Amino acid sequence: ALQQAGGGVCVLDGRMVDAPVLAQAEQTLLRYARAQQRLAAL
Repeated sequence: ALQQAGGGVCVLDGRMVDAPVLAQAEQTLLRYARAQQRLAAL
């Protein structure tokens, strides 16, 4: 959605989302996925 909006800001579910917020969310999801992999290996 951010790319379709042309870069800087988009609206998702009526809320503004900018690139730094998206980057932080992506990092959070990556950390979650890594934690899940570690737990599955136990």
